[in-house]
Amino acid sequence: MKSLVLSNFSHTWLPLVALIIFVTVFAFMLIHILRKTSGQLYKEVEQIPFDEGEKK
Repeated sequence: MKSLVLSNFSHTWLPLVALIIFVTVFAFMLIHILRKTSGQLYKEVEQIPFDEGEKK
């Protein structure tokens, strides 16, 4: 059944578009995470479990 459906699939460009979107989003997130300016944000966030309800 699956092979019959896939053999009639005529939109061969669709997987290529999906791959391009995936790689673009992955690269954007990697750049966003590895920025030098995001280090301070991660230091603050990693201390949240230890705050025990204290407000800053």
